[in-house]
Amino acid sequence: MSLVKIKKSYKERSIIAFVLGLIIGLVAFIIIYGIDVISFTNVNWLTDSAALEKLWDLTQHYNGWLYYRQTPWTFPIGMTEGVCSESISVAYTDSIPLFAIIFKILSPILPASFQYFGLYELITYMLMGGFGALITYKYSKNVIVNSISAGLFVVSPVLIKRTFYHTALSSHFLILMAICLWIYRDKMSYRKHVTLWTLLTVITVLINPYYTPMVFGILLLSIVQDIIANKEWKKSILLIILPIVGALIIGWVIGLFAGSQSISGESLERVSFNLNQFFNPSDPIIFHDTKRPVATTENMTYSKFIEPLSLVSAWQMEGFSYLGFGMIIMLIVSAFNGLFYVEKKLNKGNARLFVSYVVSIALGVIVFTLLAMGPVGTFGESTLYHLKWPESIYNLFAMFRTCGRLIWPVYYGIYAIVLIIFAKTIKGSKCIWLILIVCTIIQLIDIGSMVTYKHNIYSNIGYNEEVSDNILLTSDKMTELAKDHDEIVFLAENELRICVSGNWSCKFQQYALENNMKMSSAYCSRDVSKLADEYANDIIKKKSEGEKFPNVIYVVFFPEDVERYKDNIDFFEFGDIYIGVDK
Repeated sequence: MSLVKIKKSYKERSIIAFVLGLIIGLVAFIIIYGIDVISFTNVNWLTDSAALEKLWDLTQHYNGWLYYRQTPWTFPIGMTEGVCSESISVAYTDSIPLFAIIFKILSPILPASFQYFGLYELITYMLMGGFGALITYKYSKNVIVNSISAGLFVVSPVLIKRTFYHTALSSHFLILMAICLWIYRDKMSYRKHVTLWTLLTVITVLINPYYTPMVFGILLLSIVQDIIANKEWKKSILLIILPIVGALIIGWVIGLFAGSQSISGESLERVSFNLNQFFNPSDPIIFHDTKRPVATTENMTYSKFIEPLSLVSAWQMEGFSYLGFGMIIMLIVSAFNGLFYVEKKLNKGNARLFVSYVVSIALGVIVFTLLAMGPVGTFGESTLYHLKWPESIYNLFAMFRTCGRLIWPVYYGIYAIVLIIFAKTIKGSKCIWLILIVCTIIQLIDIGSMVTYKHNIYSNIGYNEEVSDNILLTSDKMTELAKDHDEIVFLAENELRICVSGNWSCKFQQYALENNMKMSSAYCSRDVSKLADEYANDIIKKKSEGEKFPNVIYVVFFPEDVERYKDNIDFFEFGDIYIGVDK
């Protein structure tokens, strides 16, 4: 058989492994979430996501798509009007810019009620399975091994937690794609390698820019490994420059750098990774009530075998990275199993290649873990250190709001290394086969409650005509006000901004969308409260000078706010807030 035929056969078999993984992801998604969520016209379940998992995030993402869909085309092409006092990129509503742009182009031929979030999650699960299978295929052509690998990636606890909660952030397949580009480097030309890394980096910007530093970090680690192994660094220059240039251009095109909204997010000291979270199934969920940023915290656990452990702060839910009991056992086994494999390789004179992988992987674990822990290192309820980061570094990472999620490359790196070791050592070993199968079963049993929780919610959404109870839409008074007003302005003190109250933000967005109105502020992935405050203060100043704003509806949260503005605005109590109009 010729070399060409061998290469072709290898490519064909890798495609088969990838397709098999896609199918596994497809089946897993349907089993867990059903098919109703996929329907393009089934939108009612998205209008009140608090009724699903007590969180408003999914509704915020859907509303962002609705605003973007009705915004006239402009440049940058990702700008969205009506969400706050100035245009904001669709990326900052977490509405998945890639899909939002595609379906906005198709909007004239789409039904009035249309959603793509179910389709996107389906594709996410399929790609998790596809690339999960490819990771082990490089080292084992066994169908069962590749299928188990795909299945374990598809039901990783971190993925299940994020699904239909932070839809764009559930795109963990981007990390698996980066891992595949690293380990398949020897199977492609330099040009193809540069092209694929550039495309992947660009895609991260078009899905959620949070993944850009993760993927780029994995790229840098692969370059370090290649330099150590081959003593070649000149080709790395283009491999670094093109993805950066591509990401910046696409970011500019979709409006990431437009507007004057704040680039900072929550305090990095609290939204961090705790060193116990790889084996801690505790998942605190912070709920937003009608007025305040945080109302209650409910602690969920996703393990049948391991008790939840303590965290320094409930906000460390952002660093949730429970491996699963089955994977923890496999990690221990693979650590011992890998030592014997390494010894054999070193005896064959592969020391330099081995060292290149060890150094680059160790560097990645250290850097990503330290960044995920943020300025304050924690283990359980203990604080290990408290560093003062340089302001420039702090602000750079504050752009991504939370640092805890930066542990994901390490998390999926652990999955990949464990499964690769099993794939490399499983041939001819009945013992390793038995351990792999038993641990997979244990993993599924362990996280069964997590899967059941999601299944019970999303497989039963059906096609209900109405699942939300938005009193703004059912009130005759508010319906009447909408006839003569086209703008909603929030007059809130800093600690009570509408941008941190997902409940009222989403309800007012729905009311504004229904009545073709714009808002001064909304719950977004970027803090727009400063803009909202400046805008509201400017209106109040002009009102004190005698100017009228008959088209504006004002919203405040507390009686003292009513007292502050009562000279110029007539307020009436509405639920547990106050709504006013010009006197």
